[in-house]
Amino acid sequence: MGSKMGVHIHSLQAKFTRPDLPDQNMEFRDINLVYGLNESGKTAIVDFLLRCLFKGYRDFPQRLLEANGAVSVTGMGDDPMKITALNFQHGRRLEELWTNNGTSFPISMARLLVLRGSEAAITVGEAAGIGIKALRRIFGTTDVIEKITQKIPRVVQNASLDAGLIVGTSQGEIANRNNFQKDLRRLGEMMLRLDNEYSSSSIAMLQQQLAVAREKLAAMEQARRFRAWQYHLELERVLDKLSRLPPNLLENLQRNLDSFQARQSELKTRQAELETLRPYHEQLPWLNQAVDIYERLLQPRLDLLPRSVWLLLAGIALLASVLAAFLNYPLGTGLAALLCAGFVGLYLRLLQASSTSAQWQAEHQALQQEFERRFDRKLENFADLKSVQDEYRSKSERFQLLQEQVNTLQCSLDDLGQNIERDFQSLGEMPDPSLWSEVFRRLKNIADRLQESINGIKVELATLGVASEEYSNEPAMVDFDPQILRSLQREVDEAESALADETCRLDTLKQVITVETGWDFSTTWEVLIESLRQKRADILEKYQEITARIAAGILVNKELAFLRLREDELIRQGLQTPIISRCLRQITGCYSGFDLQGEEILLVGADEPRNLNVLSTGTHEQALLALRMGFASLLAGDQPLFLILDDAFQHTDWQRRPWLVESLSQVADSGWQVFYFSMDDHIRNLFEQKIKPAFGDRYARFDL
Repeated sequence: MGSKMGVHIHSLQAKFTRPDLPDQNMEFRDINLVYGLNESGKTAIVDFLLRCLFKGYRDFPQRLLEANGAVSVTGMGDDPMKITALNFQHGRRLEELWTNNGTSFPISMARLLVLRGSEAAITVGEAAGIGIKALRRIFGTTDVIEKITQKIPRVVQNASLDAGLIVGTSQGEIANRNNFQKDLRRLGEMMLRLDNEYSSSSIAMLQQQLAVAREKLAAMEQARRFRAWQYHLELERVLDKLSRLPPNLLENLQRNLDSFQARQSELKTRQAELETLRPYHEQLPWLNQAVDIYERLLQPRLDLLPRSVWLLLAGIALLASVLAAFLNYPLGTGLAALLCAGFVGLYLRLLQASSTSAQWQAEHQALQQEFERRFDRKLENFADLKSVQDEYRSKSERFQLLQEQVNTLQCSLDDLGQNIERDFQSLGEMPDPSLWSEVFRRLKNIADRLQESINGIKVELATLGVASEEYSNEPAMVDFDPQILRSLQREVDEAESALADETCRLDTLKQVITVETGWDFSTTWEVLIESLRQKRADILEKYQEITARIAAGILVNKELAFLRLREDELIRQGLQTPIISRCLRQITGCYSGFDLQGEEILLVGADEPRNLNVLSTGTHEQALLALRMGFASLLAGDQPLFLILDDAFQHTDWQRRPWLVESLSQVADSGWQVFYFSMDDHIRNLFEQKIKPAFGDRYARFDL
């Protein structure tokens, strides 16, 4: 230990709002274990310590923490036992207190004294570890150098000055300077071209020639417009005639005539078929009557048995009735009497039927004769009569259907005829129906000729190429001649081309200058030339400014490189100070110091120097811990301080954990205060087995 007692953490009093955790009051000793499972508040206590102790607590990941309270420390003044409270919400921090004691205390001290997870590794660029860049910040003005270097573009840092010329990659600032250089060269060439080409001596003569040619062309154009007006009048006259024969009316009339002829032909066809079926329709009523007569003649006849049989049956029924009456059987008497009366009735009917039999024979013979007369063949039987009836009925039904269709067609023809007559009246004609087709062809021919005339006039108008709004009814001084018009047009084109060639150089140059200066093309030459000169002067000023800035950046970067070399030497000297060597010997027991070779830290011992990366895992971690403690003691004026480890051994395999815990006991024996926060039961048991027996009341355990 040094001559003074180091800064130790005496106690912690915390009231947590977010997260919602129990209040904490802890008094610490030389080596302290804070044990708790996830979500028990372990991380919140570590964050509370960081915010109370260091201004540089933001070097670590930030979590949501709202709390009140303070952390008390000792060893900050002349009285080593004086307790100084560092409030969570506001107030001074260790960095300020140390500065007030006359000791330089860098912001990176928090990274030396606090290890979270596996942050003990010393690698270049690691966010929370101690690498070569961290050593440079500790021993020199690297923060200032880095700030200055960051302001110098990377491309300028890699550039150089060679005989007054800037040599570097064409990117960033250098690319901008090259662009300014190109702009100056382009503007210089533009100014030279302006001096050589700005002239208009031949433009006036060409303009006079063009004016004469255009005057002749205008006279011929007037003749063309007048010709177009004449065609226009003729077109209106023909269109007026055609309007009396509207195409849509002619088309409708043609459709009606075609339909009339088609339906008239159909009507004749159906009427012919109707006459063919008419005999069938007229014979059907007689056939229906004949079938009814034949069916009546076919009814059963009662004279098939002799009349004496029915009389005998009546006598038998009478005897049965008398016998039943004698036997006093009323029901039998009644039934026998009814049968007797029935047989007597049949007998009397047969007597009457015998008188009509001759009549039946006469009707049957008359029916057959009439059938033979009507159909010129004999009637075989009733089935033959029914077959003829069915045939005539079918054709009679067809006759009736055709009769309806003929009536419908006749009505349709009457309507079409009326429509055709109206169409002819609309066209100013009243022809006889027999002349409808002839009159229509005459009207159609007239309309076709008028349409051909219209098409021809339109072709002539299209050939003239004059818009309707340009027609002129004023006669021209010359007659229109298409060949002369084309000749004059060529003359004007040639004059315009010559004038365009003459002015093209100036117009092109003016366009380039307007694009370059941002003015409108209508701007006068005087304004454009002045703007071009002013732009060149502005770019020249920017070119000189960026050239000076790049040259200054190259020179400053060169000087910063020299300062870095000096810093590396100071770091090497710091690594070889007795304070750091003593910490290394206390922790490792065999190595005596550190050295710096390029970006690599070497470990010096009995044999040749060794790179940290090739050491065994145990020795490697010992050396890192000693390096961290040594630099912290060096910055604190050779005073032992404290180490806060937040589950620093969590990912270490179990075989190495006992050795790491023993290393912490060596740290505590050297005067340093140790805080270990863990949720690991194995690490907790190692502290209880190895630390507690060795340190006794110098060891404290807090269970959350």
